[in-house]
Amino acid sequence: MPRPPARLFLAAIGLAAACSVAAAPRTYTLPEHGVLHRDVPDDWRDEFTQGAHRRAPTVTLGPRSGANSDILIGVPWSTKDHPKVTDLDSLRSNVEAAAKSAEQQSTEGTLSVRELPGSQGRGFQVAATDAAPNPGAYNYMAQGLVQVGTVALAFTALTNDGEDDVVKTALAIVKSASHQADRK
Repeated sequence: MPRPPARLFLAAIGLAAACSVAAAPRTYTLPEHGVLHRDVPDDWRDEFTQGAHRRAPTVTLGPRSGANSDILIGVPWSTKDHPKVTDLDSLRSNVEAAAKSAEQQSTEGTLSVRELPGSQGRGFQVAATDAAPNPGAYNYMAQGLVQVGTVALAFTALTNDGEDDVVKTALAIVKSASHQADRK
């Protein structure tokens, strides 16, 4: 088999470099629950909002320009009232319930829950297309829960036509997140 010309190889490297987006490590302090680390693309916005009364925070992400999409990531942890936040059976059950409630409004009819591997655990996700979105509303939703150390990430990606890359990037952020618990 003949070798491809060197310029073809160099062009492929150049194309790959042009398609990759630099990511900046972001660190979010979780009161009494350690630190969450994620790599967020440089051209994305992120806003960390702490829940009232030291409850679970939310991070809102999305591209700074172009796509009109929102990625919401909550960071729940176990409490006395909800002791199994990161339990795989609980994660699956919660995502299955979300899928069931979205089915009536989806074009798919029946929504399947898929496993989602993460860097510090596993989780589950579901995706749906809104059958009749209101004007200005989002057409697509990807939602799920993933274990990350001793916390979970509850994510919702809301997008429109042509924004598949936004969902892929959001899932990459969720899957690569890491958690460092407080030392007691």
